[in-house]
Amino acid sequence: MAKYLRPLDTWGRVMLAMHNTKVYKNVQVGARLQLQNVSSHPTIKCIPTCKAQWQALLAGPLTWLVQQHPSLSVVIGDHLSGEPAYWQLPSIDLVQLVHYETIQYATEMCMVIEAKHTLSFDTANQDMPLWRLFVVHILEDDTFFLIFCFHHSIADGGSFVALGEQLVERLNLEATTTTITTVSHSVRPGDDLHLIVPSINKPLPPSLEMRVNCKPGLKTIFSALAPILMPGFIRRFVETQYWAGDFDVCAENPHETQVGYVTLSEAETLQALKAAKEHKMTLHALLMAAAAFATKAVFMSSGSDTSNVRTNEVLRTGTVVNLRQLVAPAIDRFDLGNYASDTLHKDLSVEMDTPFWEVAQFYAQELATKARSPAGVQLLLEFVGLCGLMPRHPGGIEESLCALGRSFQHGRQASLRCSNVGRAWDQKTAPPQGDHRAFFKVLEAVFSQSAPDNSSAMTLNVVTANSRLAIAGTWQKTAIAGRDRGDRMVQMMKRILVDATTSGGGGIVFKDMLLRSSKR
Repeated sequence: MAKYLRPLDTWGRVMLAMHNTKVYKNVQVGARLQLQNVSSHPTIKCIPTCKAQWQALLAGPLTWLVQQHPSLSVVIGDHLSGEPAYWQLPSIDLVQLVHYETIQYATEMCMVIEAKHTLSFDTANQDMPLWRLFVVHILEDDTFFLIFCFHHSIADGGSFVALGEQLVERLNLEATTTTITTVSHSVRPGDDLHLIVPSINKPLPPSLEMRVNCKPGLKTIFSALAPILMPGFIRRFVETQYWAGDFDVCAENPHETQVGYVTLSEAETLQALKAAKEHKMTLHALLMAAAAFATKAVFMSSGSDTSNVRTNEVLRTGTVVNLRQLVAPAIDRFDLGNYASDTLHKDLSVEMDTPFWEVAQFYAQELATKARSPAGVQLLLEFVGLCGLMPRHPGGIEESLCALGRSFQHGRQASLRCSNVGRAWDQKTAPPQGDHRAFFKVLEAVFSQSAPDNSSAMTLNVVTANSRLAIAGTWQKTAIAGRDRGDRMVQMMKRILVDATTSGGGGIVFKDMLLRSSKR
């Protein structure tokens, strides 16, 4: 029988409400691995080729993870009430959670990610935890992805990046160390195999509001309420018009996330990092600048000459900020939970003669003010507290989210939103000495999340693994006129980032980018 743990925290309640209104389904985080040094491996001589073999290989590492993280065995009780809570299952069955499939080519991975975004967790099910692990075997080169798919109410993307790191480390440790003791699991009697892992008996990591004061001030409350209470026709008259998709939000449209996925080579990633360092800014500022240029070129332009501008709308952009290292005491990266907040940047207008590095500097200053300064961090915390003030009666948060969406232009709060979970899976380039050899080498990573209707027209999900950056752009199918435009935007974002950070590209302006892209 499940055991009561505690009420859902603020972000957990918000993400559950988005699930209940069917505008947000899941998050995916994982890494692409390659089995190497097989000649010296004691047991593994080739990639497992069926679900049962993978379940056997992953049983030990996953057992260890489940016994480290109570969040991996929780369900949500009273999910339609005003006070939903986390409950912990006494045990979980790994056979139900580990899935296996094959694709022929790595280029098909985008469709796999997209297909997984159609999966909706059954929060009424009190027998299954809110995560799955998908093994995707790429036949052309015998590499494979290990992808966690999870409900956002239990953790954020950064949490599962750290969890994915632990999974790979544990795989390598158990493959190379003969003295390690794996936590035992039992097998239920019957015709079908069941790998039963007992849950760990410890509380969930404290939520953000349990660690720091997130109570919003009167100024924050007023700033949030003013545009909502303002009549729509007045707001549309006084507010700057911003681009937020080819089509407005329509509540009757089905929720369907589409995905565009690109990766940078190690050389391209290091080149971008070097350029950011030389200009005394973060890589995130460069990503935002490249995304702004790509959006202007694909969605807000109609040609490659000076008459290209199709609309005078500005770009309204946002950043998801990881708060773990911005609060005191700092939050351990292996604590599974939701420890992020959102900030909107000043509106941006991109003209034909706008320099790339001017836009990058604009975002660098925005991030320094809103994501690094004490005042900025305080506002990020107050935003979390503000969300906690939404009504707690059954359906209250759901009603508030729907009303909030109706108050936005086009039904969306922003043009773009970028969530960058940073660097992870950094393995040493030289193989370790002795038995501790990395049999499972990380090649790249993936991070993707559902594209909610009322958030932004395009969400950019970024992760870097072993010096290779990956970008998954997600959008609502009904927001953009044809998936080729979404794909083209993500591809162009990569090209702009690479071109702008190439030696000699410092003085490039938007028109140059537009002309280059039209010739390709």
